[in-house]
Amino acid sequence: MNLKIKAVGAYYTPAGVVADTVANPKYADYTVDSGENTYNLYVTSKLSPAAISVRIPVVLEEGEVVFMNGFQSATESRELTVDEKMRGIDAVSDYARRMYTEIVGGDYSIVKYKNKPGVTHGFSYCYFRNGDTYRLFGSLDESTGYTVFKYDANTSTLKVSKDIEGVNYFDNYKAMSLFYAEGSEEEVFDKWFEAIGKSENPPAPELIGYSTKKLDYIDEKIILRKLSAVNKCFPLKANAFFIDGNYCVDGNWLEPYADKFSLGLRKISDKIKSYGMMSGICISPFTAHEDSDIFIKHKDWILGMPDGRFVTAKKDVYVLDAENAEVREYVREVIHTILFMWGFDIIKLDDLYLAGITCGNGKSRGEKMCSAMSFLRECCGGKLMFTDHTPLMPAFGIADYCAISCDAAANRTPAVYGKRFYRESASVRNAAADIVFRRGLNKRAFLSAPCGISFDDKEFFFDENFSSAEQNVLTNIEGLFTSVLVFHDSAAAYDQHQKRRFLKTCNLTRAKNVTVVRAERGYIINYKLDGRSYVIKFR
Repeated sequence: MNLKIKAVGAYYTPAGVVADTVANPKYADYTVDSGENTYNLYVTSKLSPAAISVRIPVVLEEGEVVFMNGFQSATESRELTVDEKMRGIDAVSDYARRMYTEIVGGDYSIVKYKNKPGVTHGFSYCYFRNGDTYRLFGSLDESTGYTVFKYDANTSTLKVSKDIEGVNYFDNYKAMSLFYAEGSEEEVFDKWFEAIGKSENPPAPELIGYSTKKLDYIDEKIILRKLSAVNKCFPLKANAFFIDGNYCVDGNWLEPYADKFSLGLRKISDKIKSYGMMSGICISPFTAHEDSDIFIKHKDWILGMPDGRFVTAKKDVYVLDAENAEVREYVREVIHTILFMWGFDIIKLDDLYLAGITCGNGKSRGEKMCSAMSFLRECCGGKLMFTDHTPLMPAFGIADYCAISCDAAANRTPAVYGKRFYRESASVRNAAADIVFRRGLNKRAFLSAPCGISFDDKEFFFDENFSSAEQNVLTNIEGLFTSVLVFHDSAAAYDQHQKRRFLKTCNLTRAKNVTVVRAERGYIINYKLDGRSYVIKFR
């Protein structure tokens, strides 16, 4: 099947206005260079638009479902029927948006949510599935801007847009590179990654380990005690131990709290490795707390809005300008010190979507994001790089490990707001869907990582609306479809039942004949392990 491009629209908008709100786009002159499964679109008009789009007719057959990849790791991403809606925050008041600064984590300033049945959108790739047959559309290059797919089942039209707001000039410009293939799940994803040029599996080892992420307070004594417990109590040998947050003020990444880490992080890293585990640590390289030296002394490093306000990542935490040369030099020093002076083996880089949250200076959001990702890879050298809260395609072939789901703990925002509108809200249900429907990325783009695992329900799962059975479903899904099993409890208090669950979750990487089938109410996963057949049901 060949793509039928109906029109190329060039949208001109003021800064900060969603391109699709323009009623009458101008139409551009263009040429299309097509190969096997690939389509390169060149705009030959001299334009400076905010977006370039093409329209492709896509007619759904009865029972066919639509998947649209969400903006970043934590964005809800699931298959939808033509009767379902994709809800955004458009119904939320401006006051509420200001109250919840975490709103920057989504695509709400890029895409207009229609809130209509059958109208969906996503970033970098999407597919239409009828039984075992997939029709996959994907971007081949996000380095010039994010590729946004919008499908309207009411008009049977797939609109593919390139978010190029901020780019200055076009003249025979390669506006977008697209991929299309039909076939089985394995066939279409293998062909897509072959076309991208990233068809080989990442060389990084799969991980089974522990993270301090869920601890509100850490110091070196707690870390060493947890390390000993992991070494003694894990039913399987762990190969990684992560210090995840709370070791310093955000932004002061090279200044651990002196009263908590008198030994220094070099000795902590060495101690972790003495147990035969890789040492890992987590930072958010493009953030700074208002109490940090970075914010106090270098306000010129903080990303600004057109009205002069600073961009916030969350309460009291500000966003660094990833394009600023001094910021990059500081981040380079931080990563070099952590990996090559303190001796950590893995660095987890969080909140990376912030690098491409704004456009400007001749660069689109996607271009900034891809530039930042390549920069971080260069800084890490041959050490292992783990990314989280990031747009996924910019991490393809760059990150060794990448989170593909939201957190599974209770929502951080009130239920009426967070659960109904904010697609990045923590949710067991959303985490399970993200992992299942992004499974095609694991061992192709990177080694996929879930939100984290725990079998101590009181310690990890705080949402009383989810039963232990549903929590068990999530851990099974994590074991089946990801390659990074990082636990948030140290297993010291595991009973025999929890130890069996632990072993089964880790052994699920060996499962065979794994299939996902849509049922009347949700999905059914079938698989075989050690000669026995198993079934998982989830919604």
